[in-house]
Amino acid sequence: MRSKILVADDDAVTRILAGEAIRSAGFDVIEAEDGDVAWERYRTERPDAVLLDVQMPGLDGYAVCERIRQLPGGQATPVLVMTSQDDRASVERAYTVGATDFITKPLNGPLLGHRLLYLLRAAGVSLQAQQTAWRLSQAHRLARLVQWEWDPRLERMRWGDEWEVVFGPVDGVPELARLVHPDDWPEVEAAIASGQPHELEYRILQDDGSERIVHHEAELAMDQLTGTLRLIGAIQDVTERRRAERRVTELAYFDPLTGLPNRTYLRRYVQRAVTEAERHGETLALLALDLDLFKRVNDMLGHAAGDELLNQVSRRLTESIRHDDLVGMVPMAGADVPESDTLAARLGGDEFIVVLRRLRSPEEAGVVARRILDAVGQPYDLGGSEVLVSTSIGIVTCPENGTDVDTLMKNADIALYSAKDSGRNSFQFFNQAIQRRAQRRAEIDNGLRLALSRPGELDLHFQPKVAIPSERVTGVEALVRWNSPVLGRVSPAEFVAAAEETGLIVPLGEWVLRRACELATGWDGTQKDLTVAVNISGRQFQQPGFVELVAKILRETGLSPSRLEIEITETVVMQDTTNTQRVLRALKDLGVRIALDDFGTGYSSLSYLTRFPIDILKIDRSFVAGLEGASSEAIVSAIMALSRSLSLEVVAEGVETAGQLSAFERYGELDVQGFYFARPMDDVSWRAWLAQNSPRVARPTAAEAASRASPPERSHAPTPRNVPRYDETPLLDH
Repeated sequence: MRSKILVADDDAVTRILAGEAIRSAGFDVIEAEDGDVAWERYRTERPDAVLLDVQMPGLDGYAVCERIRQLPGGQATPVLVMTSQDDRASVERAYTVGATDFITKPLNGPLLGHRLLYLLRAAGVSLQAQQTAWRLSQAHRLARLVQWEWDPRLERMRWGDEWEVVFGPVDGVPELARLVHPDDWPEVEAAIASGQPHELEYRILQDDGSERIVHHEAELAMDQLTGTLRLIGAIQDVTERRRAERRVTELAYFDPLTGLPNRTYLRRYVQRAVTEAERHGETLALLALDLDLFKRVNDMLGHAAGDELLNQVSRRLTESIRHDDLVGMVPMAGADVPESDTLAARLGGDEFIVVLRRLRSPEEAGVVARRILDAVGQPYDLGGSEVLVSTSIGIVTCPENGTDVDTLMKNADIALYSAKDSGRNSFQFFNQAIQRRAQRRAEIDNGLRLALSRPGELDLHFQPKVAIPSERVTGVEALVRWNSPVLGRVSPAEFVAAAEETGLIVPLGEWVLRRACELATGWDGTQKDLTVAVNISGRQFQQPGFVELVAKILRETGLSPSRLEIEITETVVMQDTTNTQRVLRALKDLGVRIALDDFGTGYSSLSYLTRFPIDILKIDRSFVAGLEGASSEAIVSAIMALSRSLSLEVVAEGVETAGQLSAFERYGELDVQGFYFARPMDDVSWRAWLAQNSPRVARPTAAEAASRASPPERSHAPTPRNVPRYDETPLLDH
């Protein structure tokens, strides 16, 4: 594409001669006979260069040149001014208003073409250099980077034009000694004074008192003009980058809710701490904690309150372990382990780990654990609600009980579960006995999962309920048994409690319900109308679709709904009264009977007896066993009177002696269940027993009753002391 040259002169001959010379040089020509036309044509056609006479009607050449320079992009256009040969004043004025060069009249045609070609090439190079410089300047601004050069003669820095993007508004030339943070200046000063290549980061102070972080690099370079070495460098504002890196590190190594180190950082810390403990022959302890009944806070007050509780617990935890240490305040890089002797970390949920280093003896860990229990157990204010929670702590020491992270954390967890089993709000040291119990528990958990998928391991036993005074069998309660090919016969006290904690209670409960209905459907003769009672755990009862499951099992097995009794505890009833009422009414609509198990042992209101469709009250065995005492007898009398007034049937559980049976006979009609009449039996034995005890159950001899009256197996672990009944595992067995 040919370049366009604007020729502006009021002399037509000059325009013609200039035009011919310019065209001969390979350019296109735009003519203008005065200054006004020249300005208009420049604005509209934007020529690549201008040949401009200074003396013209209207706007003179100086005014046109000034206007061109003021127009965006006009600074880069070559302007060649035509003057008389001896008009030195015009030349000086032309340069003043921005002319690129001048040429004298009369014009030399060939020279004019070469002159314009040179100016255009120079303008192109200049424009390219300006664009490169502009792009570099913009890049420096975007990168918040400023270049500098150290002048050893003057002992001062020369700065690039972009210094303000790093240092902000500064009076005069930036002086590092005044801008660098006083604590960082000695290192910076020494590095520059050395005159050697270096790299460092430091803080600079802004006028508003804030701090910025800069990255500073310098190297030696040869000055091409003088041949001397100079120190040149760059300073870049990396504040936002370092903040982002810090945030990434925080997310990687710290819990966003509490600010404590997380599991990832904890593992690094413990591994390093173990190495140090082994090297110096020191004792290290890990304390595993979680909050007792934390889920209840979330359920009652909401997750926001639960989060606030975790924050407050975290603060108390850090304050409880050696006040002279900065717990959790560790380098953001996350690579180095702090020198602090303690660390508190949050693993997630309500689980925490405390690490104690350089202990003189394991007993010191117990002292810290007691301090934590006391601190965490104080009341909490959660949005105006006062809440009390406690914690359980498991303690493991190193190197006695492990020398790697996984082993130590596993053993700390084992000790923690032992503390919970001991009644909560306590601490427990890991030992071999606890480990054996944990191993047994793991074997039960794994074995029970397999038992649910393999036929023959699980079985049902039945214990009859006998009506008095008629002494006829009215039904049975189905009780689950497990005979493991590996573990042998496992007590329901072990495996049902394990199933509750792992969630296996739901499929196990479904298996019991289905199997009980299947076997009861096959009974005949005097058995075909007997009821079968199945105890339902709280977790199973609260499952969505529980009523539909019961209906499906009844439909598939063919058992009449009137023969099925669903047993639930007071705990289950009071967990969610709205849902409980809905489920119970739906079960009643199916025709199923509802029994309230372990009645009298909970803290719930008796008003629910009038609101819920309950058919049967089962008096807890603890009252039956204590009938010889006045208090138990009074409670049993009250329960009997209450049941009569509400037209509820009564079953007395755990009747083992003739004296206990005699005590109930004075209350009139009710059912009794217990070892006095029969132990739980498998299906075959149960049928044979009923055949021998029909139509009336034969009372045992004194010797027979004595042989039966041994402590019964229960399907749940005994309720720990000091733990409210509302947290007790529902029964599946008696």
